[in-house]
Amino acid sequence: VRYFAQKGTHGFWGSVVFHLSMLVFLLGIIVSALGRFDAEMVLTEGQTLAFSEEQMLRVNGKGILSPELPGTLISLDKFESSFVQGKYPVDYAAHLKLMDGPLPDREETVKVNQPLKYGRWQIFLHRYGFAPRFELRDERGRLFFDSFVNLIVSRPDQTDHFDIPQRRLRIEARFFPDYQVEGGKASSRSPRPENPV
Repeated sequence: VRYFAQKGTHGFWGSVVFHLSMLVFLLGIIVSALGRFDAEMVLTEGQTLAFSEEQMLRVNGKGILSPELPGTLISLDKFESSFVQGKYPVDYAAHLKLMDGPLPDREETVKVNQPLKYGRWQIFLHRYGFAPRFELRDERGRLFFDSFVNLIVSRPDQTDHFDIPQRRLRIEARFFPDYQVEGGKASSRSPRPENPV
């Protein structure tokens, strides 16, 4: 039996395949960066907004290959939260309605690990907060502000704020979903809005 070998034959093609794969990988990164787009919207129960850049709270990484926003109307019909022992969150669900867009109208539920696929977009449930109604009156009792305000706070001991530029006012608010006074201090028994203050 005779054996023979030729040095570098397979090594050459292995090197070619390796370098081609690296080029494909780098090209994928570039295309992904050019087409990346993510943003955040804040929806309040009963509110309808256009799925457009003007309504986005935050926009990151809009690339030149990013798809156009469809301009669909999106509304949050209901938000549900589930807790164990009234304290520990186990599930959140947002019941959405999408209307007047390029795709047929639809009603969908988005959960924490269950995003909604809408055309080339994915809609995730990112976080939630509360939107109490504020009525503000001047010293004569005249109403000058009446609106629901989204408070993005994660704990009752945190203070949130919103501005009223026309009056040069900043309103600071602390929200207690399940209000109680314990040891002379205000706190919340649970994150559920059972006794909101």
